[in-house]
Amino acid sequence: GFAAVPVHATPPDAAGAFIDDDGSVHEPNINAIKAAGITRGCNPPANTLFCPTRSLTRAELASLFVRAFELPPAPTSGFEDIAGSVHEKNIDALAAAGITRGCNPPANSLFCPNRITTRAQMASFLVRALGLPPAPNQPFVDVADTIHRDNIAALAFAGITKGCNPPANDRFCPGNPVSREQIASFLARALPDLSPVYNQLSLLTGVVCAKDGISCTRSFTAARGIQWEVTGGWYNVLPFITGEEAMFEAASTRLEVELNGVPVTLRELATTQAGGLVTRWFTGVLDAIGSGTSTIVARWRWNGVVVRTLTIRVTS
Repeated sequence: GFAAVPVHATPPDAAGAFIDDDGSVHEPNINAIKAAGITRGCNPPANTLFCPTRSLTRAELASLFVRAFELPPAPTSGFEDIAGSVHEKNIDALAAAGITRGCNPPANSLFCPNRITTRAQMASFLVRALGLPPAPNQPFVDVADTIHRDNIAALAFAGITKGCNPPANDRFCPGNPVSREQIASFLARALPDLSPVYNQLSLLTGVVCAKDGISCTRSFTAARGIQWEVTGGWYNVLPFITGEEAMFEAASTRLEVELNGVPVTLRELATTQAGGLVTRWFTGVLDAIGSGTSTIVARWRWNGVVVRTLTIRVTS
């Protein structure tokens, strides 16, 4: 038989944590920082939106950092321009942690909470928050004129930034604003316990099987650009008959998934047991669905023989 289980809280075939980031390459990282409680959204109290392309303000960055790095509350920072801001306490905490120094050196009596955060400034914030060591070299050709150049190099050396002009990635674009979706990916790379959260694709919901139960189909319409994590499993009931346990564990007894004829790399997620039911789980990430119709085929093999096939047609 076969079954499927979500490995995250995202509902099957859902648009993820927010409804306005479908198709963004940063969506799995946006889902990750939402699941970790680092972001709440941009349209309270509903918070159904993330506003992924909107530039990040310095005040918003303060609140994201306080949640991401679990900074404790702090006394008043003394910044003269943050009174009344919903981010005021988080700005105070950021200052007490030594992550921000202000925006008007050398006095640094101001924080400039509504000013847009540049990529260069974000690099220095992250380097201070993480305590990153200096880098042995400078990989970018466009940072010589910024005071943040050493921190930018440290960020690259730590693998947190790749650059802004792929595939060459020899530029950092230090003066460009940081968008809300970009900071999600920076934080996801910076925090070791944070992993991308892909939308879940159920292998069961809405399935229609042929009379013999071997050939199953399903169709649905989805937004373009969504990546899914598909999880499915084999199960068996204990006790095994003679030799069946070895067959169940064999490489030829497994789940296979293809997207438009191309095999999807699966990894074995776990083997679980509930009473007499033993399940062997496999999981993999499907590439983003493009325009038109895509076909996902899942096959369950038992000792090399296909015993069930599921065909899913996705129209976008």
